[in-house]
This record gives sequence, C-alpha cells and structure tokens, in this order.
Amino acid sequence: MLRNVTFRSSARSAFGAAAAASLWLTAVAAAEVVSPQAVGCKLIRNAVQLHGMRNNLAGSYCLANDIDAGSIVNFQPIGDVNSPFTGKLFGNGRVIRNLRIDSGAQYVGLFGYAQGALIQDVGLVNADITGGSFVGGLIGAVNGTNDIRRVHVTGRIVAVGAAPSSAGGIAGAVAAGLALTDSWSSAAVSGDRAGGAIGSAGGGIVTRVYAAGPITCPASSPLCYAGGLIGIGDGMTVTDSYASGPVIGGNSGGFGGLFGAAVGTPIRRSHALGPVTAGGSNNAKAGGLVGILDGGSVAEAYAAGRVAGKAGAILGGLIGASSGTVTSAYWDTVTSDQAASAAGVGYTTTQLRKVLPPGFGNSWAITRTKSYPFLNEADIDFAAPLATLVNGGSIFTFLPIEQFEEAQYATPPTAAGAAALAAVYTMIARAIGVTGNVKKLKDVKIDRYFWNDAKKVVLWRGPVTTYATLGVLKTIAAGARLNGSNVIGEMKIGKLVILRGAYTRSNGVKAEHWLLGTLYTALGNALDTIVANDPWTGLQVTIDPLTKKIVSPANFPLTGFKVDGYRPVTLESLD
Repeated sequence: MLRNVTFRSSARSAFGAAAAASLWLTAVAAAEVVSPQAVGCKLIRNAVQLHGMRNNLAGSYCLANDIDAGSIVNFQPIGDVNSPFTGKLFGNGRVIRNLRIDSGAQYVGLFGYAQGALIQDVGLVNADITGGSFVGGLIGAVNGTNDIRRVHVTGRIVAVGAAPSSAGGIAGAVAAGLALTDSWSSAAVSGDRAGGAIGSAGGGIVTRVYAAGPITCPASSPLCYAGGLIGIGDGMTVTDSYASGPVIGGNSGGFGGLFGAAVGTPIRRSHALGPVTAGGSNNAKAGGLVGILDGGSVAEAYAAGRVAGKAGAILGGLIGASSGTVTSAYWDTVTSDQAASAAGVGYTTTQLRKVLPPGFGNSWAITRTKSYPFLNEADIDFAAPLATLVNGGSIFTFLPIEQFEEAQYATPPTAAGAAALAAVYTMIARAIGVTGNVKKLKDVKIDRYFWNDAKKVVLWRGPVTTYATLGVLKTIAAGARLNGSNVIGEMKIGKLVILRGAYTRSNGVKAEHWLLGTLYTALGNALDTIVANDPWTGLQVTIDPLTKKIVSPANFPLTGFKVDGYRPVTLESLD
C-alpha cells in the first residue's frame, strides 16, 4: 500500500450523520427532534401536512418523522413560477417515501419552484415523478439564492415536455445563486437536458455532490445534453464531486460521465466512472468526463468508464470536444476503450491505480493497484469510487441498494428483511449489466432471479451465472481476523467477496445478514479496513479486520453484527 487511507465515522461529519439518519431502522416511531436552527418551525408529521405546505410558501417547516407520501395519489408540487416556495424545510435526517407526481406542468418536484429557499437534511426515497419541462426530485426549478444541503433522492425522474426539457435527480433547472452541497442522488433520470443531480444550470455552486443513477435522452430528442451529474451547466462551479451511473445519449448533443456540456465552468477535483454511449452522428460528442467543454477548465479530474457510440460520433476518453483549459486530468485508456481524447492524458488501468497521478493534491488518496484515486478530505464522508473492480478491460462499479425499498422489487415484498443475500446478488448482476450492456441485468429487480418472497428463499440463477461464478461458503473462526488467508486473499486476486455475519434482534434471537465486499484499504503498510456495500442501510460501510465489526457508520442499526463467513465471486472479463 502506498498512501495513507483514512475512513471517518459517519458521526464525524454533518453529511455522514444525515445519511445515517436516513437509514431504515424499525417500525418504532422516532422522537420528534428538530434542528436547533429551526426555532418556531411548524412540525410536519404526515403526507396531508406535507401537501399543505403550499398554503404558506414563506413558512418554516420541520419533519417530525419519516413520511409516507404514497397516500396522495398525485402530489401537487409546492410552489410554482408565479408563487415560489421562499421558506425553509428542515428535514432533520428524515425521509419522504413514495412521492408520486404525474403531471404535464412545467415546474414539477416536491417543490415546483423555489426562490430564496433553504432546504436541508431530507431524503426522497422511491420517488416517481413525471412532469413537463422542468422536473426534479426535490425541486423542478430554482431562481435566486437558494441553499440546499445534505439531501438525497432515489427513484425515477422524467421530463416529457416539449424540447428542451430539463430533468435532474435533485433539481431540474437552476440559476445563479444556488449552493448545492453534501448531497447525492441515485434516481434514474430522463430528459432533453438530463443530469444525475441537475438537468440544466445557468450558474450556481456544486460541492461534495455525487450521483449514481442511469441517465438517458428520450429517443425523440432533437438535441440532448446528458451527464452523470449535470446535463448542461453554464457559468457554474463544481468541486469535489463525482458520478458513477451510465449515460445514454442521442444523435446530437453532448454526453459525459460527469457533464454532458460544461460552458465557462471550472471543474475541480472530480471524476466519473460510468459508461457513456452516444448516437451515430458527428453532432454527437461523448467523453468519459465531459462531452463538450466550451471554455472553462478542468483540473485534478479523471474518468474510467467505457465511451462508445455509433459510426460518426466524436468520442474522447476524457472529453469529446474541448475549447477549455485542461490540466492534471486523465482517463483510463483500457476501460474507456478510447486511445484519444480532445484533452487530458491517457493512462492505462495499471498506471491510474498505481499512484496518484501528477497534479493530484492532498484532497486525494489511493489504495495502490486496488482503487482509482478517491476524494479523502475531512468534509467528505463517501467513498463509492472504492466500490469498483477492474478485470481485464472491464470496470465494474457496485452501487449499494436498499433491500427494504419496494422499487428494488418487481412485486412489493412482504419478507424484505430476509432478502439481504438476494440484494447482494442483485448488486453484482447490475454491475455486470451496466458494464457488459446486458439488458436483462442492467436494472434487474431483487425478485427477478434471486428472491422468492413467499418461501423466503434465495437463489443464484439467471443470466448472471454466465458472467460470474459463485464460490463455496467458508467460515471464519471467532478469534480469527480478516487477512490474506481468507477475505483479503480473495480480494488480492481480483475477486468480490460476499460477507456473512450475525447480529442480535430486539427479541434476543440471533439472525443472519450479508454484505458485498469490494475492496480493502491500508494505513501505511498495515491493513486498515474492509469496504463493503450493505443492503440493510443501502450505504457503503467499513469493517475493522480485527474485530470483524462495522466501524462506519458508527450507528449501524444491526446490534452486534460481526462477520463470520464469506463466499468469493469470480467475475468474467467482458472484453
């Protein structure tokens, strides 16, 4: 190991605390705790009260508990362009589940239009939102000074209005003055201007934001800009951010792993891992990081996703077309399948995972030969870039999924609490589907191949077995540590490891739980942590190799969970 790698407890940062607070815990009602900033706020306890926020658009509100908005068949967005939301929402780490909106209106989201608003510490889980021209999970469009902090969105966001429509996992369209920080989205997004976090932006500041959902342009779009994080941005600033979802573009426009098009925009300390696919026209420009860089600059950045397109498309490993300034920026020539780029420096997988590349400062760290560079600043509490595995020229990115989220199933489950192992299989299948363009696996549901809800049976079957081999279960002695003779040994030779462990339920009964292990890290020359994706929380976790317990997040909800066994998984190269 070359670099010192340090993971922080989620309790040490506001972003981590907000993410941990959004976990599925139990059916027991949580205490009504509000932010100290929110003195005098109105408590929101149910969907009706949430819907009623439109009656006072300048009000200050606090979520008193998690809210299921599914009881409202078609939620009406709060605020519009004529009467914007100008108030405050303090989510207090709570989540709003099952928000459903189906509208042809222009400004669609939980908030239709916001101006001068403050929204913080809230998550939208399993949202399903369709609207016209400006559609976002949290906000359709914002104008003026708006402050959005520590928010997250999962689900599906679609803009179907007349071109150009804008759709974003968090916000559809934004203007100068927006500050979006410490937030993420894994929502699937579709629109003429489509981004994992923001569809289109005419300014604003984005800091410590990431996105992991699939981004697509409508087949009918005459001109499209699609990016893993932002569809098109003009005059904005992006730092310490990344995207890992797949981007599928059209025959005309810009398509990139991070930005579809960046105009006059400085991009710093950011990267993209998702595959980018363009249509078949020389008006289609695709890059692993940015499709079109028009002015502006890129520094301390890299891309590793595969870049492809039909004959005629202009492709670049890092940038498709550039008139900006690019320094200390790199792309993986092997995994991108691109030997050239409009700008940047091409490195092989071995080079990009060996040491930090020239120009990368103290904000970055790396686990030599096992990870790409990842952001490691004190304020950053996510490490999804570690959840990768490179096999030959194929880069597999593993995204945590939540076994309790109904959207992860084709049929709503009744026994989701027992489906952890099936959820782990699903993470593997989806990574294969995205990397290998295997349609049946790209967005496969937990119960499509792996879970029989009625019988509570987990199965390893279907097309995933063509691309991955499941090894036998091996136990780990109570006094043994995770090391080269077990879990680490498998990881060193490029295998995934499914981790089994036991925890104690509230009734005192021991129960089984499973995680997907993707990587190990080191502190100096000593083994430090195991990185795994956890289906109970839907988050990435770290495990102490000595105690075999989860150390981050600090408040992991399964009492006494400890790893006691593992199964190696061998992935086939998809070259």
